[in-house]
Amino acid sequence: FPAIRLARQAYAHGVQATTVLNCANESAVSAFIAGHCGFLDISWIVEETLNRYFSGNMHGIACDTLEEIALLDRFSREMARDVLEKTQRRTGG
Repeated sequence: FPAIRLARQAYAHGVQATTVLNCANESAVSAFIAGHCGFLDISWIVEETLNRYFSGNMHGIACDTLEEIALLDRFSREMARDVLEKTQRRTGG
């Protein structure tokens, strides 16, 4: 179950990473329900979004205020959309 591994990885990195995981998962599941990706793409989209978070510059968002949480939420969903587009190109969808 790749989602369990991803959840553990995010948990180990703290609230910011779990926020990214949640946003990416919600975005990926919505895309699946809308027919924009396959079921097995969900965990790949989440993993790629987390990888972008870990390698990017969003670590500075502290999540101490609602504004910071909303900012991280927005950035995470944008990253997940980018990954979804990459998935669609990868699978021809």
